[in-house]
Amino acid sequence: MKVVKTMIVSCHFCSETFREDGDYTRHMFAFHKTRPDFTMVCGYPGCNLKFKNYKTRMAHKQIHLNVPRNSVVTDSVHVNETLTSNPPSDDNVMESLSAGAAQSEEDCFEVGHSNVNKEFFQAQFLLSLRAKNVPANIIESVMESTQTIAQSCVDDFASQIETHLKNKNIDCSDLDLNSLKQEASKCFEGLNTKWRQDKYFTENMDVIVPKKILLDASVCKDVGTRGSNPRTPIKHDSFYYVSLLDTLKGLCTNENCIALLMPLIPSSDDVIRGCFDGSLFEENPILSNNPDALAVVLYCDEVNLVDTASSRPVKYGMFYYTVLNIGEEHRSGLHAISLLMAVDYNLIVEYGMNQFVSVIVKDLLVLEDGLMLSNGNIIYGSVLAFMGDNLASHAVGGFKQGFTAFRICRYCYAISQDVQCKCAEELNLLRTPEQYDHQVEVLKSLENNQTQLKKKSAEFGLNHGSDLNTLPHFHVTKNLSPDPFHDLLEGCWAITVPRVLRKFCLGAETVLSLKDLNFRISEMDYGYSETRPTTISEQHLADNAGLHQTGSQMWSLVNILPIILEPLVDAIRASRQRQRGGGTSGRRRGGDSSTGPSVIPREYVEGGVTGGIPLTSPNRPFHYSGLIVADKTSL
Repeated sequence: MKVVKTMIVSCHFCSETFREDGDYTRHMFAFHKTRPDFTMVCGYPGCNLKFKNYKTRMAHKQIHLNVPRNSVVTDSVHVNETLTSNPPSDDNVMESLSAGAAQSEEDCFEVGHSNVNKEFFQAQFLLSLRAKNVPANIIESVMESTQTIAQSCVDDFASQIETHLKNKNIDCSDLDLNSLKQEASKCFEGLNTKWRQDKYFTENMDVIVPKKILLDASVCKDVGTRGSNPRTPIKHDSFYYVSLLDTLKGLCTNENCIALLMPLIPSSDDVIRGCFDGSLFEENPILSNNPDALAVVLYCDEVNLVDTASSRPVKYGMFYYTVLNIGEEHRSGLHAISLLMAVDYNLIVEYGMNQFVSVIVKDLLVLEDGLMLSNGNIIYGSVLAFMGDNLASHAVGGFKQGFTAFRICRYCYAISQDVQCKCAEELNLLRTPEQYDHQVEVLKSLENNQTQLKKKSAEFGLNHGSDLNTLPHFHVTKNLSPDPFHDLLEGCWAITVPRVLRKFCLGAETVLSLKDLNFRISEMDYGYSETRPTTISEQHLADNAGLHQTGSQMWSLVNILPIILEPLVDAIRASRQRQRGGGTSGRRRGGDSSTGPSVIPREYVEGGVTGGIPLTSPNRPFHYSGLIVADKTSL
């Protein structure tokens, strides 16, 4: 089946033309996505339909591309809505119908080839069971039961056909019903073992099999003797790694994924709107000079996994990555986040974080030099930032992981006592790549002098260097993102929000009762979000009680509180003026604080406006103004 991919598509907003549909899609999402009248044309000659939804447009295009309906995931609701709101002309309808019927005999044979389709659908079914973590013995049982059911249904169907033909006095001796029964007995014949399934998945379904990487071998404790020979089993420490290069190749050769990749284009004005407007992006020549390059973000976190045969959880270090070229509306979905590595955390403690990071760095170096795809194209990419909680970021960067250490900050040299009372960032205390590299060399030179090594390590707040610094355009002093969840949602906001509410809802300056506050919170329009804050009681506002909100609920609460309290600002200021014995000052109006820091002028964040909230260790929000300029907080 031949599909013509090259066609001229014109943007109906700016009249720019494109020969590739992927280029047209990236242009529309990059320059016109925010328009209230945003639509995308079909692009097929003679078809004038427009679509607001990308998936709807792709589903519609299958009519013109002459692809079987079951080869793509369609959204019939959106398709019906689009066709109803934009009814096509009679000529377009006839053209679409004739295009769908104009299949050659060879194409029809390929589509109807039952053996190929049957095995593919069986493999899809088995792969879905594995994705749901169904045990291997259960999968084998399901295969046996499915074969039994299929054999029974086919036998019953064949007997009914034979009986029906005999009742009609039709000779059925020429019908080979036995071959039909034998075919039913071959269900899962080519997929009856795990090895055959894995082979089919990799060869026909582009499934990437994780690689098992061995670290070291150790002799286990003697467990007895077998005859006259002692048993000394060998244990191999290992972990699993999903190739970054293989997953990127699959991403950049899949047409549906290519259409989601946007070019790296910074804002034309002097406003920070996203990660492409920060200094990290500007200082990376691979990303800033090549709009089609892939901006990779790495992420690390720890999870506790529980085996079904044991109640004791096992801690694992999980590494993920995503590509910032994917639009914001798709980037946070699980389908846009890929697993890179799963490591037993005991191995991370034993071998060190660099042992595992170095595996990822090897693939990243290849990506920066250029990755050849199967179609002959070469793609380039680079890491823009590494994300993780404070503990994971310190482990990756080689900083002190205990937050009771002398220097606990990965951004500056402030000591633990100063962090609790600082409200502004001091530029002369910030860590620099040059200082970091020099300190790593000093620590290496003292490896034979443990006393001096411990002294200098505490003085620097550094344990060792990081293999991530071997990347030409990455350094842990600049490219490690902050941890807003623990710094803000479970840090300063968890401390200050209850105090603010206790002061103005329960204290002498009460301007809003707690009942009215909960009523306004419940009546607030949250849009599609379901993370509504829970009811706040007086017990929640007690000292050290906590609001008992999840991270997403706290984020929603902090965003709506300015809207709720803004009409009461005059009353609050009047109450304070009365206590001071003065008059009432005029109200100053600021920007819309309910929308969050999605659009921030550079002059504002460079001025160091951080709120002036003193915090306890290890939260460091006074660095956030500088981090926003580098734009590591909006990833």
